Amino acid sequence: MGYVRTRYRRDGCPRHTAYYWDVRGRERSAGTFALKKDAVRAWRRAEARTGEGRFIDLRSGRQSFARYVAQVWLVDHRMEANTRQGHTSVINRYLLPEFGAMRMIEILPSHVRDFLRRLTEGGRSATTVQRCKTVLSSIFTTALNDQVIFLHPCSGVAVPPVPVRPLRIITPPEFEAIMAALPDEQARLLAEVAIQAGLRWGELVELRVGDLDPATCRSEPESNVRAAQGIVDPVAVVDEVGQEVHGEHPVANLGHGRLPWVERGERGGRQAVRSRSSVKIRSVPGMSAAASSG
Repeated sequence: MGYVRTRYRRDGCPRHTAYYWDVRGRERSAGTFALKKDAVRAWRRAEARTGEGRFIDLRSGRQSFARYVAQVWLVDHRMEANTRQGHTSVINRYLLPEFGAMRMIEILPSHVRDFLRRLTEGGRSATTVQRCKTVLSSIFTTALNDQVIFLHPCSGVAVPPVPVRPLRIITPPEFEAIMAALPDEQARLLAEVAIQAGLRWGELVELRVGDLDPATCRSEPESNVRAAQGIVDPVAVVDEVGQEVHGEHPVANLGHGRLPWVERGERGGRQAVRSRSSVKIRSVPGMSAAASSG
């Protein structure tokens, strides 16, 4: 059962501090009040929340947004290196200047709505506004789970919709024009693996020979490279990679070396790998300008 401890200030006015015990049996403060009845209500509410598993650590809630993000969220939140870099940029550029000095428990949905509104009125794109809300929501979701806050400030806050650009898929003649414009067989091999396996650039530079399974003609990546599905001609792709790496056919000779377009570097993201086949096509005969630039 909670209780109230009364102290008197120098001017003689009483201050009543409410205390209760959390689920670990530790004494916690539920706040200090001018009236004793308010303090009694506070420890009763705190005990009720503790019984429901919804108790809030007021000491943690009083820490600043900047401190929580730097010492808790960025340290414990698991994400890929590129994602961490992007989130850190959003935090430093947009979130810390706005919320950094505020206490976690003081940030309300009205503050978040006002912040996002000012971003939109300031000319920021819908994508930037959406990214700010996404990172902010992730931070407060962790804080809510940690019981640092009792209210999610991003709950019910809407953002402008991000326009979706239609996907432009090149035609077979355009693909042939791109292949003909590439400077050598190595670049053409890179383009063929990309188009037939559906891999993005980051996945291509992470791919290693050991990721290719000759028996199933599929990639079995060890890192964050997604499995290649929907391959048009997988045997041809695997065979071509085998010939390029080993100078011979069949696919059974594939080892664990690097693919021919990777110069050096280990797994761990795009920055750890350098490519010898970075080709920028400015003009391809038989292909529209929009397609060749995209």
